[in-house]
Amino acid sequence: MALFPSFPKPHLTRRRFLRGGMYGAAGLALYAGEVERHWVEVTEHDISLIGLAKAFDGTRVAQISDLHLDEFTEPPFLRHVVDRINRLHPDLVLLTGDYVSDGIGSKEFAIGAAWQCANILAKLECKTVHAILGNHDVGVGAEEVAGALIANGIPVLRNAYLPIERAGARIWLAGFACRFWAQRNCPSWAKNMLKDGSGLELCSST
Repeated sequence: MALFPSFPKPHLTRRRFLRGGMYGAAGLALYAGEVERHWVEVTEHDISLIGLAKAFDGTRVAQISDLHLDEFTEPPFLRHVVDRINRLHPDLVLLTGDYVSDGIGSKEFAIGAAWQCANILAKLECKTVHAILGNHDVGVGAEEVAGALIANGIPVLRNAYLPIERAGARIWLAGFACRFWAQRNCPSWAKNMLKDGSGLELCSST
């Protein structure tokens, strides 16, 4: 029978315990701050729309949201995300707001980040890309953030809607400032559009 030497148990002092706890906390902070936020996970979900024309059956839609460029997302990582989406070859790309952060730095810095973000998003190869603004974008400056996207060829839906057509069929895409605004002040034409036909509604969660 093999015999294994016994090793003395380490004496766990309060200082050693605290130091170990700090190492663990630092490791968790490093994971949350550097690893997890740079993790790209592609999830696929089937969505059913009542009255959807057969021409749109199987349409692939990609969504990007809450980028907060230069606070949570660095430009090289966003370029990686754009490249990943291009390799998926979606039929439609929806950008659902918060491209920058409000209240973190100066307004000038945030507007510069908006232009940098829009320049990178312009590399999306999908021919049908549409965007809405988030609450942080509005806080920084709706006209400035929307202007950066539009200047880079990305249409911005601001309490508006438009048709997407394929093989003689159409669905509607509507974009609102926020869900509260959509519920309280949604124009009658938008209500009728969403009620009478298939459509997708985009709005910020606030």
